[in-house]
Amino acid sequence: MPMTSSALTAAKQLLKPLVPRSWRQSFRMRKALATAEIELPLVHLLCDPQGLAVDVGANRGLYTWQLARGSRAVLAFEPFPDLADRLRQEFGPKVRVEACALSDREGEAVLAVPQHGGGDLPTRGTLESGVNTEFPRRTLTVPVRRLDNYDLRDVAFMKVHVEGHEYPVLRGAEQTIARSHPTLMVGSEERHVPGARDRIRTFLEGLGYGGWFLDHGRLTPIAEFHVERHQRPELAKPPGQGGYTPDYVHNFFFVHPGRAQGLDRLRQALG
Repeated sequence: MPMTSSALTAAKQLLKPLVPRSWRQSFRMRKALATAEIELPLVHLLCDPQGLAVDVGANRGLYTWQLARGSRAVLAFEPFPDLADRLRQEFGPKVRVEACALSDREGEAVLAVPQHGGGDLPTRGTLESGVNTEFPRRTLTVPVRRLDNYDLRDVAFMKVHVEGHEYPVLRGAEQTIARSHPTLMVGSEERHVPGARDRIRTFLEGLGYGGWFLDHGRLTPIAEFHVERHQRPELAKPPGQGGYTPDYVHNFFFVHPGRAQGLDRLRQALG
């Protein structure tokens, strides 16, 4: 006799403590790869096994998991309290979780959390008042810090996904970036904050970086990026629906010449 859905759910909950956390986490993360951003399976190639990775906007930990594969340790920032607690439960001592947002100042800020499908949509939480306004939103006050105040010395990779607030995060990390020259993966969408990508590019080029993005699996110089072709709004992933399309680009790699070996590994993997 087949089990009912409620009985199956109860059985899974009973078995869950018997399955090692690392197995559960690995299965969940690998399953997520099927519909995740095309950059996700590749970022560990840009890490340094002896270095630190920083995950700004860790959310549910997909990138945190990948960064932990290629790094000595990961420092993950997530201002949404429930998600920060979940990350602490999911990851072991290799990952340190800071329950705060990053910016170019210290103090507190208002995090706007969009509402969708009867609940929170924490993947779209933002400190930017003009971003994701197509959703009803609730707000909460969260602590804000500058990455430079952590005085990190061996950052090899840094991912920044913060729904339009990327540029202030980078400004607050300028000393860290100038000191360690980490490889960076920065999300930026013109529909969120017009002109932000150009500000990010100018800022990082001033620190000696070159920019790249993936165009249908081809590593492409950022000079060849065009909003009207690579960021057509109608191709952006709707919340909670399907996977990402290679026709919409929102992640950019910035690489310092001192980290060029990671870019070589990425090229080799892409063929």
